[in-house]
Amino acid sequence: QTVKITGDQSIAGIKTFTNDVNTTQNVNFVDDGKAVFGTSNDLEIYSDSADSYIWYTGTGKLLVQAAELEINGGASNEKFLTANQNASVDLYYDNAKKFETTSTGVAVTGDISAVGGSFTGGLTVQGTGTGSAIDWTNTTATTGRSYSLVSLNAGGFAIEDLTAGSVERMTITSDGSLKVPSVHSQSTAVSANVVVLSDGELLRSTSSL
Repeated sequence: QTVKITGDQSIAGIKTFTNDVNTTQNVNFVDDGKAVFGTSNDLEIYSDSADSYIWYTGTGKLLVQAAELEINGGASNEKFLTANQNASVDLYYDNAKKFETTSTGVAVTGDISAVGGSFTGGLTVQGTGTGSAIDWTNTTATTGRSYSLVSLNAGGFAIEDLTAGSVERMTITSDGSLKVPSVHSQSTAVSANVVVLSDGELLRSTSSL
């Protein structure tokens, strides 16, 4: 049989229902009043005067299952997280998607800041055009210098010293030439079979130096 409750009812103490309970009104729980589930009371849903809780103390898993899952902000309804079956899981900042899982890895929109890491495969960095850069900083060094790997208008790339005001320290041009600025140039050998000319260009020598 089914127990039907209409209107306001106050139930004190422990009541056990062996059949369905249907209500046409809300079931209200006061602060710290818990909805408890399971023979061992291992799932609780409740609210105190400050926060609300879903508390599972069992030995298994707490499963949330849906073809599409979305976690939003309260009154703002801004997205925090979306999860799509057989598709992406997306993370948002201020309702703008910043992180997305894909079939081949992840896609990130915006800057990435990391204190460390390693890659076991290839790393591809794609910018939006000329001037795209990868920046890195040695925060543990006394000088704390920062550098940038920058793509150039004519092709190739340069290493810039950001601490010194984006000063170029080395350039590799589109034809494969390697140059250093004149402030560092010298007409002496820097390693076997490599010569730095006075204009900063590095050439390979055909004879031993």
